[in-house]
Order: sequence, then structure tokens, then C-alpha cells
Amino acid sequence: MTTEYLKIICVEEGTEISKIIRSIYGSLHYLLETVTPDEDIHQILKKRLANLLVIDNSAAAYSASELRLIRQTNSKLTIILIGLDSSVLNEIDNCTHIKLILPDELVTKFPLLLSDVYSDFSSAVYSGLSYGKLIKESLNKIAGLVLIVDSNGEIVFLNQTGESLFCLKGGIYQRSNVMELLVEGHKSWKYMTEKNLNAPKETQTFLLKFINSRDEIVLKTVLMQRIEIENPYFILQESFRAAETQERTEQEHPILEKFAESIANELLNPVNVVSGRLQLIRQAQGEQGKGNKNLDAISRQVQRMDEIIAKLLTFARLKEDFVPQQVQINEVLQSLRMDPSISRLVERSRIGLTFDLQKPSLLITGQASHFDLLFKTLLEIGFDCLGSAGEIVVRTIGTNSAINVEFILMYPQAFYNDDLSFVSYLGEAEKSTRRKYIETTIINQIIRQYHGRYQISRLDGQTEKLELLFYNNEEAQ
Repeated sequence: MTTEYLKIICVEEGTEISKIIRSIYGSLHYLLETVTPDEDIHQILKKRLANLLVIDNSAAAYSASELRLIRQTNSKLTIILIGLDSSVLNEIDNCTHIKLILPDELVTKFPLLLSDVYSDFSSAVYSGLSYGKLIKESLNKIAGLVLIVDSNGEIVFLNQTGESLFCLKGGIYQRSNVMELLVEGHKSWKYMTEKNLNAPKETQTFLLKFINSRDEIVLKTVLMQRIEIENPYFILQESFRAAETQERTEQEHPILEKFAESIANELLNPVNVVSGRLQLIRQAQGEQGKGNKNLDAISRQVQRMDEIIAKLLTFARLKEDFVPQQVQINEVLQSLRMDPSISRLVERSRIGLTFDLQKPSLLITGQASHFDLLFKTLLEIGFDCLGSAGEIVVRTIGTNSAINVEFILMYPQAFYNDDLSFVSYLGEAEKSTRRKYIETTIINQIIRQYHGRYQISRLDGQTEKLELLFYNNEEAQ
């Protein structure tokens, strides 16, 4: 069991009372904080766990109702009230935890009372010492990391494996904060605790990047469980089973990326050869080569291969950050206006592109790069479906729990051939697609990753709509 400190808050105008407390407790394990009567003691007690509250009531003048509120904040708090007026105690039921000291008893009665308080505190803390030692030894024997912290991230316990991992031998972790041990500690701890608030009774799994005193990065998969013992605490325990799964995933991602790069290199070689020979043929034919349908068809296929290779590499290199971002959907869509490939598609055709975006901006937790690739791919499909003329309207609609993103294609004439529609690329919702494209794989993968759904509908003979639905909170998912 770790060392427990008697936590004291002293409300006084000067320093006389706090000096007496320090002289009496000396080298005992205690933490003393002094505040002035002007400060809001209720808010202080809500934020800080205290065992003893000493009040110079001649300066603070707390009423019976205020003392009752203080006791409601912490029912186990012992209060020592220094003052002449004992009538306030008559107005408080069950005031055994409130002790009254007269000013002239500071030298005689006050030290004895402080001694009793520390004795009661020690008895309560160490009454189960043998059990505490057993628990501590058991936790120390665990091969993996075990870390117990309070709601502010202050470390309460770190087992021997953790001490060795972070080079914090001999219990010097006490009064340290878990945020000091994490890469991007404040950001990571905030994300972990906020995620826990959504499901406080569930055990969450995190892949954490720790940093030890030698500035070495250590990856650990931990399970985090919240417990309530007067105040919230968090137990972080290394999970070897989850770590194995995570390790396989981490290993598979670079393999996928390398595999995609090798395929891209293999494909680029013949594509570059074909592209180069095509240019030589056009140069040799001069004016006669212009408008050659066969050469134009080859050129389009070469361009298509370039696009496929670029998309393959982009998709394979997508990585997730530990802490997801708050992605502003409207900003991602607006940025596509300036995207070079989308700008070229607009310039080369008579297709209009309109954004009808709801304000304020719609937020979803995730990675902006994922949504950028998803929306850009859908726009490129839209241009491909329309050909050289028509209209694309992108519309966003949001509620408290969900975000809708609509891609509306207005064809220049009635369309019947599904080879030139959203359906040909994606198929109807929850049905297999009729043809397979790399764009199909990218879109379906990102939609599944964010637990989204899509639906394709024909509004009339010349209008087709693809509607994406994403939940913007984890509960809805």
C-alpha cells in the first residue's frame, strides 16, 4: 500500500494557525493548503479531497447553513472550528465531526485535537495493513504494467513492472502524474477520460505511447477501468491478449503499405512505357494523329491506370492517430473546391459543382484525411458518371446525433444505362456492386470504419442522389 497523506485545508487570515499545524505534525505525512476567507471553500472542496478542514471562524464567520453545505460536499470531513460562538453547532444535526476550539485554547487543546485527528486517520487508513500488503505484493508480482491514478491523473500506485519500465525505482512515482509518462500526455489523458465518461462502467482498450526517464518510447496496450471509492479512480492494466491483436494489426499495416508500393512500382513501369510510346506515335503522326480514336482510348486508359495507382498508395498509407480529431465536415468539403484534380475536372467539362452546406459546421470524431479521400473519390465518380455536362450538388444536413452528406447528380438527359451511375460503382445499399472498382473498395471501407450507411435513389429520370449517414457520437454507433 502506498503512503497516505492527511490532507488539510486551513481557512485563515494570517499564518498563525497554519504555523501551529506545521509545528505539531512536523515530519508526519500530511499536505497542508491555506486559503483565505474570501475564497469559495465549497468549490475548493469539490475539486480537492480533504480529510481535515480548519477554519478560523473569527475571520471567516461561517454560518450553520454554510457548514452544513460543507459537510454535504464531503460527509467524512473533520472540521475544526476556531471561534467564540458555539451557537452554530446547536443548529447542526449530527455535528460529531465538527470540533470547536476557543482562541485561547490554541496552545492547549488544539494540539491534542490535531493528534486525535491524525490517530483516527492512521487507524482508518492502515487498519487493513496486512491485506494492503498482500494486495500490493500481488500487484507487484503481475508481469504486466499496473497503474492506478485519480481523476486528475495523479499516480496513486505503480507496480514494480511499471517502476522498471519508467525507471522510477523506490516509489519516487508518488506525486507524479500519468500525463508526464505519456507522449502528448495532456491530449491523450483528456481523450481517455472523455471516452470513459460516455461509458463509465465499461472497460476501454487503448494503445498508449509511454516515455520513460531515458526518453525512450514504449508502446503498451492497456485496459482502463473506472472505479468509485468516494472519488473516481482509474486502473490501467497491461493487456497481453489485446497487445497481440494490436501488434498483428500494426504489423499488417506496414506490410499492406509495402505491398501497395511494390504493386504500384510494378504497374508504373509498363504504364510509363506505354505512355512514352504513345507520345512518340503522336509526334510521328503529327497533325494526322490528332483525333485518332484508338490513340485517345489508349491515352484515357493510361490516365486511368495513373489514377488507380495514386488512389492505391493514398489508401494504403492512411493511418489513424491515437487521439481522433474533431473533423469539421463542411471544411473538408470546402477544401475540395481548391483541390487541383477537382479543379481540372471542372475546367475540362461543362459540369457545374455547387456546395449547399448547413451552418454551423458539422463535427464528427475521426481523421480528416479519411473524409477528404472519401468525398474526393465520390466527386470524381460523379464527374465520371456525368461525362461532359450536368450538375453536381453536395449538400450537408445535421442533427444532434447524425450527419447526412448528399451527392446529387443532375444528368443532362434521361439516363438508363447503369454503367454511368452511382449504382454501377457502389450498387444499391447493402447489396453487392455490379462492377468492382478500387473506388468501390475505398468508399465502402471508410463508410464501414465510421459505422456509416449509404443509400442511392433516383429522384427523377435525370437526377440521382447518394446519401451518406454518419453518427457523430459513439453512443449512436
